[in-house]
Amino acid sequence: SAFKRLSHIPQLSTFGRGFGSASYGVSKLLYAAEFSDLPDDRFQAALRRAMAQLVDRGQPPNPSQPKFPGVAAQLLPGSPKEGGFGALPWQEHIRARHAWWGAFFVTAPVDTDIPWVRIGRAYLAADPDHPGLDRCCWWGPLAVFDSDKDTQRPATRCRPPPPPIRRMIAGLQ
Repeated sequence: SAFKRLSHIPQLSTFGRGFGSASYGVSKLLYAAEFSDLPDDRFQAALRRAMAQLVDRGQPPNPSQPKFPGVAAQLLPGSPKEGGFGALPWQEHIRARHAWWGAFFVTAPVDTDIPWVRIGRAYLAADPDHPGLDRCCWWGPLAVFDSDKDTQRPATRCRPPPPPIRRMIAGLQ
């Protein structure tokens, strides 16, 4: 893994390992997660632990001889100029990318030629009385700011929007 390769570079300081974990260590995860949900809690915990082991102690994931940690894991993310150690706050980064796509979705021109925006908007505007559709027409243009936990629901049973639209909605909240 990238974290293991980075741990074998003895010249890297804590800051170097932090920047390495942010750019090289999680780059594939960041790209994949931009277009999918956040990883499950177990995976997130394992990634946080691996990042802390690498940045703080220079150890590969799951070292055989753990050492006493020097810096609390929550202090590792952030720029050194702001008191961090260069590690990327990857959960926040992924949520920010979801928000960016959501903002793009709602601000694209009405007559856009971007296929995924047109399909998503058509889905949200679908007629619930159309045979075979159990979506709700109340998902209008401003409904992207509504929440899955919102207690104000229409009287009819509605299927929630598909995962890509739900991620964009959650990113905009």
